[in-house]
Amino acid sequence: MVRTLELYADGSLYEYEDDQAVKLIETQGQINLLIEALQFSLAEMFTIAPGDKQPPDVVTRRGGRHINTQGLTLLKAFEGCELKAYDDGSGVWTIGYGHIKGVTPGMTISQAQADQFLVEDLEKFEDHVEAAVKTSVSDDQFSALVCFCFNVGPGKNGFGDSTLLKLLNQGDYPG
Repeated sequence: MVRTLELYADGSLYEYEDDQAVKLIETQGQINLLIEALQFSLAEMFTIAPGDKQPPDVVTRRGGRHINTQGLTLLKAFEGCELKAYDDGSGVWTIGYGHIKGVTPGMTISQAQADQFLVEDLEKFEDHVEAAVKTSVSDDQFSALVCFCFNVGPGKNGFGDSTLLKLLNQGDYPG
């Protein structure tokens, strides 16, 4: 008998015994930040700290790199921009260059708002790439990696476990 938990995009948490759902824990959407944190994590294990354990100090991030102008232009060309909210096909309302936070049916934005949403959304991808890449890369290479991560997603199901990242971190630039 194997017990597992599975988080869903709507914030529901299901407990399974083997392959059978045995318990539903409704979170009323309060788990969305946890879902995002897990998606962008490079961690291989998730634990719950004991209640009496004090949180540690966080080491300051490295350089705080950002996608360059050429990378941003490339990303915009591939993603396309919609100034009116649309259902992405899976029930998620989307606007601009794939922005989903706070989007509602019928919502419209300006091009300037779409550009600002993209810059804000890219921050977590930039941070993820910077944390995951263990070798030296140029600004153009970094920007290309951010574009790739934005496209395939972060974490274990995307960039974080990609062959590209593995080869790059081994110093195999041609690979």
